[in-house]
Amino acid sequence: MSKQLDSILGRVTNATPNPKERAAEAPAPQLVSAPISTPTSKREVERPLQAMVPATVERAVKIRAAEEGTTVRTLILRGLKAIGVDVSEEELRDRRR
Repeated sequence: MSKQLDSILGRVTNATPNPKERAAEAPAPQLVSAPISTPTSKREVERPLQAMVPATVERAVKIRAAEEGTTVRTLILRGLKAIGVDVSEEELRDRRR
């Protein structure tokens, strides 16, 4: 290399820092444990449940949910509870609010 090129390269900083220099500049990050928020009531794992229904029934359920300002899920769970299926009050709560 020429003296002029050596001079130029000597003044330019590296695009990637030297690992030894980098370690001296910034201390290693410390891991901090964050508190885990646990729900007040333990929820069950949810799974999808599908049923083939006539299009008019689907439409009626969606309209009823919209009229009541609730979700189809909540409406169906309320119906299942009405026929004797064990559904907790926590599950009937609209989770969007």
